[in-house]
Amino acid sequence: MPQLRHMELLSVWLGVYYGDFTVAAASENLTANRGKALTVLRRGPAAMRALAETMTRDASNMIGIIDRLEKRGLVRRAASPAPQTSASRPHG
Repeated sequence: MPQLRHMELLSVWLGVYYGDFTVAAASENLTANRGKALTVLRRGPAAMRALAETMTRDASNMIGIIDRLEKRGLVRRAASPAPQTSASRPHG
């Protein structure tokens, strides 16, 4: 039954990770979703639809998340060569 033990350990680790992540985001006055969006955007600019897919959110929800991050100066929007909007972190 080593696989069952590994699954239990993974479950505990993920619970700790996501709990810590939520606390860290809240300490910066961010919701978990906004913190996750910033984490994804650390990899580089992303189209809104791609960002939504990565975060398993509806694309329409990403607009509000990015709006709030943009208001705080944490991301900026830029026109994409494709007919879509992308977001990126201002300094990277």
